[in-house]
Amino acid sequence: MIGLGQPIAQPLLYRRYVSGRFYTFDWCNNNDASAALVVGTSLLLPFSVPYPTVFSAVGLETTVAAGIGGLLDLAIFQDDNNGNISLITDVGTIDGTLVQYSSLSLNNLNLFGSYFVGVLPLVAAGTVRTRQNVNASTLGQATSATQAGGSIYSKSGLGAWPAGSNPYSFWTISANANYPKVLLQAA
Repeated sequence: MIGLGQPIAQPLLYRRYVSGRFYTFDWCNNNDASAALVVGTSLLLPFSVPYPTVFSAVGLETTVAAGIGGLLDLAIFQDDNNGNISLITDVGTIDGTLVQYSSLSLNNLNLFGSYFVGVLPLVAAGTVRTRQNVNASTLGQATSATQAGGSIYSKSGLGAWPAGSNPYSFWTISANANYPKVLLQAA
């Protein structure tokens, strides 16, 4: 308790992210665009959380509807800073047949360190709101240096997220210039 006896929800040190606000990746510029996704080709987007933070939701915006049954599966992976990526949670699927921003609950997931958000189109792929990276040579410099240079990774031929720990070599570094504009909401 401080001041007039008002309790603090979190220590001041951890109040870097404002509750209820949405955050996107710092290696992208502000130029929104749209890009079609490919069924069965995952994208892993790196991000770092420099302070222990609780996130309540993750989502993205579909700008052109997918065909019948179009679903986008979202997941959170942890970078163990030792050459492996491990699935923390398969968050669930977003209906890609609707042109709108959609989000899924993270059930107040506490994050601190280096992570990836995974986007995997299932059945039929739509087009999503994207951000352009600043340029390929500086991609990810604002994220953890141990995060394989902050690279975007992809893997084709997936029908579901791989379980357990996977080495970076399981994934391929993606050279695409546009990436899904995924938003994380602070709890």
